[in-house]
Amino acid sequence: MRYSFSVILAGLLAALPVRAACPFDGRPAAGLVGIDAQGDLHMTAGGPARLAGILWPGSRRATARTSLKATVEALLLGERLVAVEAGGADRWGRRALHLAVQAGGARTALWLQEELLREGLVHALPGPGDPCRQGLIDAEAAARRERLGVWSAVHRRARRWGVTGTSMMTLPGLVVYEGRVRSVRSGRRVVFVNFSGKRDRVPSLMLTQKQSAVLRASGRDPATFVGKTLTVRALASGPPPGRLELADVPLLEIGE
Repeated sequence: MRYSFSVILAGLLAALPVRAACPFDGRPAAGLVGIDAQGDLHMTAGGPARLAGILWPGSRRATARTSLKATVEALLLGERLVAVEAGGADRWGRRALHLAVQAGGARTALWLQEELLREGLVHALPGPGDPCRQGLIDAEAAARRERLGVWSAVHRRARRWGVTGTSMMTLPGLVVYEGRVRSVRSGRRVVFVNFSGKRDRVPSLMLTQKQSAVLRASGRDPATFVGKTLTVRALASGPPPGRLELADVPLLEIGE
């Protein structure tokens, strides 16, 4: 298996262009020693770290954890790496890193997070100020269009809400929901975004007035969402259908 991945990686190194979606500057990073089941990176230097911008599978998804761990190690162990830091250390002292394989000079042939997202192996979860935010969202959107991995019908069957055109995936502390907007109603403190579907099956998205103001300032007025498809990363409250609270305004994706 290691040999097969090495052959694949060699082809990528030779064929792929420079990645522009994450600002790698070509400076060598510490090498990868290994990654554990919780997603903690063990590097040759620099202390504990984690993979930035993606959501590592929770403890209930042991098979997914094992498979993802093997994939990361197969792609990165023994390779020359470059890194981009995305924010400070978390409460466990782990630095958030974007990792890529260095092809020579400043050329980056394989950005790990992008590859994992494009194959539908993980969900994107960029933090505030992540310099690679848009690249992460674009890579995940590509997998979603192709219905790969975590976006496939088979994977989502147990998590679907049974309403055509909508889906909901419950993650640790997070929900990824996509649906078509039926109506938008403004209240005193919040703006309610209601999705198409049966009321007892479909949640509502709550935007604070501050979030709504930020959206309007960026040309994305919630009043114009009717008839459009939204993909949101949100905190869910209450039993289904429940309510969704947007985790981060820049992560709201607006489709046609």
